[in-house]
Amino acid sequence: MDAGVPPSREPREESSPGRGRPEPGEDLFTPFPAVPWLVPRDWPFPPGGLAVWAPRVDVVDRGDSVVVRAEVPGMSLQDIRVRADAASVIIEGERHRDTTVRGEMYYRRECSYGRFRRQVSLPVAVEPDSLEVHYRDGVLTLVLRKAASGP
Repeated sequence: MDAGVPPSREPREESSPGRGRPEPGEDLFTPFPAVPWLVPRDWPFPPGGLAVWAPRVDVVDRGDSVVVRAEVPGMSLQDIRVRADAASVIIEGERHRDTTVRGEMYYRRECSYGRFRRQVSLPVAVEPDSLEVHYRDGVLTLVLRKAASGP
């Protein structure tokens, strides 16, 4: 190689583990190929990137029913949509940011806003038509009767 002549850049292979330092502009957040069977069905983040936010949930067995509680503070029930099938519930909605006052300066901004969609797998089959929706103090509670077991 001659002194003062920059080395030619060879084409690089796609990102792969252990390849070393990424080139500028490479996607640092997806260095590994997608492995769909390792991602749970109720993973709260959409493919291709992280969601802005998704509510945290608890799933509780109450004997004859399954209860799903979701933290959705700062939202009204009108901003939330819920669907159920025999194996899961889907909670969708949008948390709106308060209007910013002109001249305000944030020292810290940690609250998340925007649309979300959360699919929660249920541990047992349920009757989707039995869905009861309750909302109080920022907690969405969904109650679903367990499906009758086979003969």
